[in-house]
Amino acid sequence: MRVFWSMIVILVLVTAGIVIARRVSESAPRPLPAPALPSDAAPGAERDAPPDAPRQPDPAVVPPAVPDPIPEPEPAPQLEPAQPEPTPAPVTEPETPAPEPGPPSAPEPAPSPAPESTPLEVPGTATTPAATVTTPGAPKGTRPVASPEVLAAAEAAKAPPALDKQTDGTTLVDKRFVINGEGTQASPYEVTWEHLMSAQETYKPRLGLKVIPGRLNLLHDKWVKVSGYVAFPVMAQGPDEMLMMLNQWDGCCIGVPPTPYDAIEVKLATPAEGEIRLLVMGTITGKLKVDPYLVKDWLVSLYIMDEATVTKQSGAPLRDAVKTQEHLAP
Repeated sequence: MRVFWSMIVILVLVTAGIVIARRVSESAPRPLPAPALPSDAAPGAERDAPPDAPRQPDPAVVPPAVPDPIPEPEPAPQLEPAQPEPTPAPVTEPETPAPEPGPPSAPEPAPSPAPESTPLEVPGTATTPAATVTTPGAPKGTRPVASPEVLAAAEAAKAPPALDKQTDGTTLVDKRFVINGEGTQASPYEVTWEHLMSAQETYKPRLGLKVIPGRLNLLHDKWVKVSGYVAFPVMAQGPDEMLMMLNQWDGCCIGVPPTPYDAIEVKLATPAEGEIRLLVMGTITGKLKVDPYLVKDWLVSLYIMDEATVTKQSGAPLRDAVKTQEHLAP
């Protein structure tokens, strides 16, 4: 950038000098023309002059004026490079003396997370979340497990049940369930569905609970009598099998589908005929087996009864024969 401006200054000075020189040459006087020779002077007189005669300058001839020399342009002043600004010296703060080491202080204890409260399962209910706990940080999709309290209660349920004889001849089992009879074919146990459904308190294989309580082992391989809703297979050729349930269900979409805890798979001693085939409610008597059937830790069935007989309860309704025939049609 400095070279560029230096060249501009030089060009300006040169241009100014040329202009001044032209004006000076124009203002200088021009030489006058030579006077004419007199007419009487013979031509060639000058040539005839003797050689020794001094030559007289012609007064009329004036030497041309010599123009003043053009002043040389002054060189452009060179700019001095800018001096860098002085950098201020860094201000140093006075050093603070390090504190003298004292006795090591005890580290503060990390706050412990609040324990998660795990609700316990209320006996007689089928609420699965109350009996399960989920391990914090477990991968998604991990199967829940039973809480330690429920596992301990399940282990305690293995013990033989407490049997208390009542004045009316019945027996109080575990101070909760009343049964009647001796468990024989002549005097079968008369049990309630609440007694049978109590198995879900300690037997849930998908949660790690696989304990059959003692009050149900009491009924295993014993003659048992129970009443409920009846359902025969629709397409069976010989109706010698049936399902005894706590709730009514038509096998399709009416009623409440049974669970392994409130249903018994019944094998009849003789095929059902007549009104027995059309029963909606009835009473079965047979040898009960507590035999869990699992598919990948999922309980499919729990109770099986063999050598069973079905009797009609007084006032029990019958199925519509027309609808039953429609179901049985191939």
